[in-house]
Amino acid sequence: MKRIAPIIISILLLFALTLPCFAFVETNGGVKVEFAFADEEKTIPLCDENGKQALIVIGYNDDMPTIRIPETVEMYDGDYYTVMYIAKYAFSQHEKATKAIIADTVVEIGESAFEGCDNLMKVTLPKGLKTLGMSTFRDCRLLRKVDLPDTLEKIGDFCFEGCTMLRTLKIPASVNEIGHHAFSKSESLILDV
Repeated sequence: MKRIAPIIISILLLFALTLPCFAFVETNGGVKVEFAFADEEKTIPLCDENGKQALIVIGYNDDMPTIRIPETVEMYDGDYYTVMYIAKYAFSQHEKATKAIIADTVVEIGESAFEGCDNLMKVTLPKGLKTLGMSTFRDCRLLRKVDLPDTLEKIGDFCFEGCTMLRTLKIPASVNEIGHHAFSKSESLILDV
């Protein structure tokens, strides 16, 4: 019994120390964030330019019509961390969202992050954005206004598919990859390349 007690205490202590790494925080604006990792096992942290672990947006309180992604969020340890990513499906199918304002610190918006947001009309993309994932705005039928930043490098497959109210979209010279059917079923869309 004397040998087992220290082992059990060590396991509990290890669990207690790692638990905060997987907890999420909800901001005053209803946005839910957690620490960002490069792998599903959550062993390789993604960091900002200062080497500090970055945050990823994982969802929000869907009662709010305007989604505001902040640049930084105070986490449980009292320190502020930079929001750099939006997760796959973070806002997918949220019908009450009409507008999204994304902080300039965000560099990547994940697959289907806003897919099927039927009432989303305007999105303010960050100035440092590099990647729009697959189906990011797919079937956002009321989306009318999106300005792509000069830092954007990739527009994923089906990214703007079914955005029937989107009329014009200027593709910046920085874009070096446009996915398959990125603008399909958006018949009224005129691309400025």
